[in-house]
Amino acid sequence: NKMEATISMPPDSMKSTDNEVLDIPNASKEESSSNKKTCHMFQGHSDARGIAFNGSGRGAITISHIYISTAFIYLATQSAGCNVNDKSTCNAEVYGFKPSSLVAMIATASGILAAFLMPLIGAIIDYTPHRKTAGILSAVMIWLIQFAQIWTNSQTWFAMLILQAINGFVYQVQFLATFSYFPEIAGVVGQQTMNSFITKFRMIQFGSEVVFIVIITALSLGLKSSDVILSRYSQILSFIWIGICFYFGWKTLPQVPPKRILLSDQSVLTAGFIQTLKTVKNINTNYGGSLRWYFLAVIFAEAGANAFTALAVTFMNVVLEMSSMQIGIMFLVVLVFSIPGTKVGEMVTNWSNPKTSWRLCLAFFSVVTAVGSAVLSGPERQNIAYLFGLLWGLCLGWFYPVEELMFSMTCPAGVEAELTGFYVYCTNILAWLPPLIFTSMNQHGVSMQWGLLSLVLFFVIGIMLLFLMDPWDKVITRRTTEEGAEMGNVNVTNDGVEIARINATAGDIYY
Repeated sequence: NKMEATISMPPDSMKSTDNEVLDIPNASKEESSSNKKTCHMFQGHSDARGIAFNGSGRGAITISHIYISTAFIYLATQSAGCNVNDKSTCNAEVYGFKPSSLVAMIATASGILAAFLMPLIGAIIDYTPHRKTAGILSAVMIWLIQFAQIWTNSQTWFAMLILQAINGFVYQVQFLATFSYFPEIAGVVGQQTMNSFITKFRMIQFGSEVVFIVIITALSLGLKSSDVILSRYSQILSFIWIGICFYFGWKTLPQVPPKRILLSDQSVLTAGFIQTLKTVKNINTNYGGSLRWYFLAVIFAEAGANAFTALAVTFMNVVLEMSSMQIGIMFLVVLVFSIPGTKVGEMVTNWSNPKTSWRLCLAFFSVVTAVGSAVLSGPERQNIAYLFGLLWGLCLGWFYPVEELMFSMTCPAGVEAELTGFYVYCTNILAWLPPLIFTSMNQHGVSMQWGLLSLVLFFVIGIMLLFLMDPWDKVITRRTTEEGAEMGNVNVTNDGVEIARINATAGDIYY
């Protein structure tokens, strides 16, 4: 629902001071031309078609995790000897945790792995010829885990829970490997066409998620299945779905040489971390009034937004006693209303500016979450929950496009690719903290209503950090007048900015 500051550089305009950069201006285009087939949607560009297949696969994974999460809570509650129809009163522990804490712990474990290992994965993708290999291996691992989880039951659920934590991290590897093809495509097709491609990628993944929910809901209504059986149907469907999508996606995407090579005194184990540190220092030195506060706001705001799904699933299942089918419908509402949310963001941004719009979005998100955590106090409020699903959809639809717009408008010319990678990393660096706070509160007997409310803290910190940012007019004036600041060791074309964070789509935001 995704990392490293050196992941993507458009190929025709790289310079180097510390590292030698390989000259591979048309590697992706040339290698893919031999197997390119006509594809009207992407103007015959096979690399774009491969990315679209992968996006559809990720959409299926995202939704399947909602259904299996409810199954984990059910089976853990049963294993603890509690009443599965009244999970909120279960204070017994299984494997050291309350059953209602386990889904949040999955998110915590996956987030920690991503925060610490994504720079290493990014360096492997950037400095070695194994980009496609990393994508294929991560796809196979996800596919096998989804297959294994079909047999989630009262005897196997804890092992499947561990696999789920691993799956969350591998999902980020899969995204990063796919994401790294964006600069080559942007360099070939140009900025305007790439922007059109990104919109299509988003709609394909969004459509995949909607279709997935509709199919599972239909099965649930027709077969009257329990949460555990419904999660089994979901895993079977996702296993077939991602097998097809990832097969054609990675079959279509080309094998490419490394974009950069290591110097004799460098190691791939540390290159990503070193480059990230250089980027941080340069931002603090050269862009302390703009990008420094923006990226800090991204770190906290994204932590709250990214944790929303994992915590909301637990909250709805335990506090509101909603079934997996009801939760699926709830997220269908969220997905659908994220579309008008995007329009709301556009209107507010046109009325003010991106900085003000994002602050207002975070304030609205905070109010909706605070009121929701107070109002949604028990199963008798299930119907009201769908209204809050509508409001949360508006929040998320507003949140991500404005965040992306701020990045594109504040990113200095000439360093877009380097900062795009750093931006993606910032969206993951604190993703583990909100679920950890939620788990700690739940373990100590604090109501889940307060646990859900804890997300507001991250939004409020984001708002405060944006207030420390320079006035928007000053930020834009500097962005438009400077020719391009030297940061790190690369210069790139303006096309690079168009590939900013595709995982802020209607698909990946819910992972």
